[in-house]
Amino acid sequence: MRKLTATILSVCAISCVCAAFATAKTANFRAPLTATASSSATEATTLLSPLSYEQYLSLQAPSDIVLSKHYNAIADGTVIYVFDKQSGVYRQYEHTEKVTKLQFDSEENLYFLDATASLRILNPATLAESNPTVTDTEYRCNNFIIQGEYLYSTTMASNIYSKISRAPLSDLRADAAITLQEDVILAPVLAYYNNELYYTYGKYLRKINPQTKDAALVAEFPSVLLSLSISDNKLCCVTDDGDFYVYDLPTLSANKTTEDTPYEYASANDYTALSQYEKFVYVVRDNVIKQYAYGEKRFTDYEISGASSALHRFNGATDAYLCDDRLLIADNGNRRISIYDTTAQTFSTPVTVAHSVDYVTAYDDTLLVANTSQATLIDLSPDHYGATLTEKTNFSGNLVGVASVYGAYYLVSDKNYYYALTETANTEGATLSYQWTTAHKTSTDSPTALTADAYGNLYVACGSGILTYTENSFMETAVSKEKLLLTLPVTAEKIAVDYRGNVYALTENNLYKYAPVKTGGAYVQTNLYYLGDEFVYGVTPKANSFAFSIQENVTYVLYENNYVTKTTKLDLPTVKNIPVNGADNELFNVVNTDSITVVQTDSNALLIRFDINALQGAVVFPYLSHERSVTAKTALKIGQTDVYDLLAVYDETQGEYATYLVYSSACKPLSNDEYHTAYEEKRTGYLSNSVRLYTLPYLTELLTACEIPRGAQVNIIGEIQRLDRPYYHVEYVDEQGETHVGYVPQAYVTPTRGAATPQTVVLGDTRSRTDAYGRLIYLLLGTAAIGALVDYLILHKPKDEQQD
Repeated sequence: MRKLTATILSVCAISCVCAAFATAKTANFRAPLTATASSSATEATTLLSPLSYEQYLSLQAPSDIVLSKHYNAIADGTVIYVFDKQSGVYRQYEHTEKVTKLQFDSEENLYFLDATASLRILNPATLAESNPTVTDTEYRCNNFIIQGEYLYSTTMASNIYSKISRAPLSDLRADAAITLQEDVILAPVLAYYNNELYYTYGKYLRKINPQTKDAALVAEFPSVLLSLSISDNKLCCVTDDGDFYVYDLPTLSANKTTEDTPYEYASANDYTALSQYEKFVYVVRDNVIKQYAYGEKRFTDYEISGASSALHRFNGATDAYLCDDRLLIADNGNRRISIYDTTAQTFSTPVTVAHSVDYVTAYDDTLLVANTSQATLIDLSPDHYGATLTEKTNFSGNLVGVASVYGAYYLVSDKNYYYALTETANTEGATLSYQWTTAHKTSTDSPTALTADAYGNLYVACGSGILTYTENSFMETAVSKEKLLLTLPVTAEKIAVDYRGNVYALTENNLYKYAPVKTGGAYVQTNLYYLGDEFVYGVTPKANSFAFSIQENVTYVLYENNYVTKTTKLDLPTVKNIPVNGADNELFNVVNTDSITVVQTDSNALLIRFDINALQGAVVFPYLSHERSVTAKTALKIGQTDVYDLLAVYDETQGEYATYLVYSSACKPLSNDEYHTAYEEKRTGYLSNSVRLYTLPYLTELLTACEIPRGAQVNIIGEIQRLDRPYYHVEYVDEQGETHVGYVPQAYVTPTRGAATPQTVVLGDTRSRTDAYGRLIYLLLGTAAIGALVDYLILHKPKDEQQD
């Protein structure tokens, strides 16, 4: 027997359904050589799409595929790939000749035929060993199928005629074969169905009873068939024109010709071979194997190939960007932007692009795509999906990066030209228009990448460092710049910044992480992640883009090998895992009520909303949502963490409070006298209704110091303005003689002496109106008349002030 060698590459696959991902691991060894050390990916990393690992096999010239309960086998030139379904492992056997035909028997032994007409048997279970078992049967044929315990084969008797034979699998010798049909023209293809052997006779399909040898015509085809399969009364075939057809077999047999029989499905696309398994037919086309579903009468999304135009596959993908729950992938080879819904775990309708795409970014319902010389802004709104909004081609130098900042887009070129694309202001009802602006900056280093963070800051990689800009300074030509990273890998392929300001730089499968140093404004490298772990059989991974979320600890890595992985190995800080670190105790156990702080946020601050009702005892802040404000907000500071202020904002439109985490650097404290007046002498007041005494001027039961009954006396020690309503800072002595200090709304206190209360500003948006009830009372009657309006006030007081 001819000496054979086998090459085996074991890859731990992902075997999962739509809602789950398994672990992918890889290991390489070549028989009969000693196994090499394995290279395994972290358990936190999985393939994203497609969900079944075996589809990623890159094929060169496949000739056949067969499936069994435990294995898939594919012939590709001289190589046979065998996928073990139980272990999720691909292994390969290298033959000396081109493999032309495959077939499993009932014991899952793999029979294969090569170009020399030699029939051999491969035991797929032995592929995991250093010396797989391959047996030469010494049986010679040109084509074959296996049915039960018999092998049916064709043998060329001359250049024109063939004969059809049957031999027992237990005795594969030429002498043991029984001739069923002689003088069959050309090279017949075979199929077995309902105890009859179907075979082609030129353009005719015939069938024969193997026991009686009675033959009959089934139907005439317009051309010679290359491959044939029959199951469930459905006949599937491939013609020598490369067309794939599906017919109803009883109808075709009754009509005797395809001209009189409508097909159930047809596809013209250079198909060459097919194989049936269960309810599917697997069809070979060029370097792709597709799956056809009988019941659905269509090709499914299942494909075995290295690259594909299927909705969930890529071809020459270049860049990835995460916009909320949409992962946008520049699927360059397919001239489209693929859109993956990370929540639903499904692909949406892709966006067709007119030019190649190297960079992609998005915001809300707009999408910016660009290559080195042109950029196009695309509409993603339902009514104008895929429409071009604006485009530009006359850039100075090659574009090297794009970024979006809440609706504005920024670009940089390697000639130090900076570009901004913004929506121009229009009158109501006018058509939207966009404006391009340009700035040329002088620098010894040329930009190589661009990104933006959640706060709207922009980062430009230049040489071995990164320059940082605000939105305003990005387009200024005379602005001081400081390199933040002095050890950045040269020519970083892509950079990104997480919501805590950590910078990530990708180069040659290495992802560097740099953390900001609190003193000095510098950055230091804290982590190095390797992204070159093997996930796809037979390829060397090359990561060319990545994108991550600020809500979830998930990073998507795009590889030039046309696949995406989903990993948690970066252990990202997110808005959902901000540690409380005792801030709840400080908030709910306020001792000193004399010290409060009112702040005004930056107009473009990032607001992380949390649920204060679930804060007590929480490890991380109970996340609700996040947004970037469009105007400055006046807010009560109710606590703080290492970098955040805890703010209470009153939304007068909704009539409720919202609590946020906002970077302390984006909060400017107001001077105490802008909102607080401390009385030199205490004043006496009486409660017009029972009310809670709050530890902070924020009406929530969580911050209740005690309850004060109607008619009780309090000592007024000051007052608070510029919040949701005016408050008195009071002392109250209960029946046990214990003194409580806190805040009550002024509308519920009748002072015995005092001055008129100044106008107030509602806590929240600076454009908010003042409290309606308070303003009505104070403007019309003055402080002395409050008691006369008690009944009016009780009937109209907000729900959060009502007491049982």
